Amino acid sequence: MPKCPLCEDGKMKYTSVDLFGDKPEEVFYANCSFCGATGVVEPSFVDAYNEQLRMWCECSQPSENVDFYDDGIHPDLWKHHYRCKRCGKVTQIG
Repeated sequence: MPKCPLCEDGKMKYTSVDLFGDKPEEVFYANCSFCGATGVVEPSFVDAYNEQLRMWCECSQPSENVDFYDDGIHPDLWKHHYRCKRCGKVTQIG
Protein backbone atom coordinates (compact mmCIF):
# COMPACT_ATOMS: atom_id res chain seq x y z
CA MET A 1 0.00 0.00 0.00
CA PRO A 2 1.30 3.49 -0.84
CA LYS A 3 2.12 6.07 1.80
CA CYS A 4 -0.54 8.75 2.36
CA PRO A 5 0.56 11.87 0.44
CA LEU A 6 -1.18 14.21 2.91
CA CYS A 7 0.31 13.23 6.26
CA GLU A 8 3.29 11.87 8.14
CA ASP A 9 2.63 8.47 9.69
CA GLY A 10 -1.09 9.17 10.07
CA LYS A 11 -0.72 12.66 11.58
CA MET A 12 -1.48 15.96 9.82
CA LYS A 13 0.38 19.11 10.84
CA TYR A 14 -1.67 22.26 11.47
CA THR A 15 -0.47 25.75 12.29
CA SER A 16 -2.63 28.20 14.21
CA VAL A 17 -1.93 31.79 13.13
CA ASP A 18 -3.00 34.90 15.00
CA LEU A 19 -4.17 37.57 12.53
CA PHE A 20 -3.27 40.46 14.80
CA GLY A 21 0.21 39.23 15.68
CA ASP A 22 -0.02 39.33 19.45
CA LYS A 23 0.19 35.54 19.87
CA PRO A 24 2.89 33.21 18.52
CA GLU A 25 2.03 30.59 15.93
CA GLU A 26 1.00 27.28 17.46
CA VAL A 27 1.73 23.97 15.74
CA PHE A 28 -0.35 20.92 16.52
CA TYR A 29 -0.99 17.50 15.00
CA ALA A 30 -4.24 15.62 14.43
CA ASN A 31 -5.16 12.23 13.03
CA CYS A 32 -5.31 12.22 9.24
CA SER A 33 -8.87 11.82 8.02
CA PHE A 34 -7.77 10.75 4.55
CA CYS A 35 -5.96 7.57 5.61
CA GLY A 36 -7.75 7.00 8.91
CA ALA A 37 -4.52 7.76 10.81
CA THR A 38 -2.82 4.67 9.35
CA GLY A 39 -0.32 6.49 7.13
CA VAL A 40 -1.22 4.36 4.09
CA VAL A 41 -3.89 4.65 1.40
CA GLU A 42 -5.21 2.69 -1.56
CA PRO A 43 -3.35 3.23 -4.86
CA SER A 44 -6.54 4.68 -6.35
CA PHE A 45 -6.47 7.45 -3.71
CA VAL A 46 -2.94 8.46 -4.75
CA ASP A 47 -4.03 8.48 -8.42
CA ALA A 48 -7.04 10.70 -7.64
CA TYR A 49 -4.93 13.01 -5.47
CA ASN A 50 -2.33 13.42 -8.22
CA GLU A 51 -5.09 14.13 -10.75
CA GLN A 52 -6.38 16.91 -8.49
CA LEU A 53 -2.89 18.43 -8.24
CA ARG A 54 -2.53 18.47 -12.03
CA MET A 55 -5.60 20.73 -12.46
CA TRP A 56 -4.00 23.68 -10.58
CA CYS A 57 -2.12 26.50 -12.32
CA GLU A 58 1.54 26.97 -11.41
CA CYS A 59 2.18 30.03 -13.61
CA SER A 60 2.04 32.61 -10.77
CA GLN A 61 0.17 35.02 -13.05
CA PRO A 62 -1.52 38.14 -11.68
CA SER A 63 -5.24 37.82 -10.96
CA GLU A 64 -6.25 39.87 -14.02
CA ASN A 65 -4.93 37.12 -16.31
CA VAL A 66 -7.78 34.71 -15.55
CA ASP A 67 -11.14 33.73 -17.03
CA PHE A 68 -14.22 33.26 -14.82
CA TYR A 69 -16.53 30.26 -15.26
CA ASP A 70 -19.90 30.27 -13.50
CA ASP A 71 -21.49 27.17 -11.90
CA GLY A 72 -22.18 24.45 -14.46
CA ILE A 73 -20.47 26.19 -17.39
CA HIS A 74 -17.11 24.38 -17.63
CA PRO A 75 -17.24 20.64 -18.47
CA ASP A 76 -14.36 19.72 -16.14
CA LEU A 77 -15.49 21.51 -12.98
CA TRP A 78 -19.10 22.26 -12.00
CA LYS A 79 -18.37 24.79 -9.22
CA HIS A 80 -17.70 28.39 -10.32
CA HIS A 81 -13.99 29.01 -10.68
CA TYR A 82 -11.19 30.97 -12.34
CA ARG A 83 -8.73 29.62 -14.92
CA CYS A 84 -5.37 31.01 -15.97
CA LYS A 85 -5.45 32.53 -19.47
CA ARG A 86 -1.89 31.28 -20.08
CA CYS A 87 -2.14 27.56 -19.22
CA GLY A 88 -5.93 27.06 -18.84
CA LYS A 89 -5.61 25.46 -15.40
CA VAL A 90 -7.57 26.38 -12.26
CA THR A 91 -6.36 29.32 -10.13
CA GLN A 92 -9.29 29.55 -7.68
CA ILE A 93 -12.49 27.64 -6.92
CA GLY A 94 -15.47 29.46 -5.48
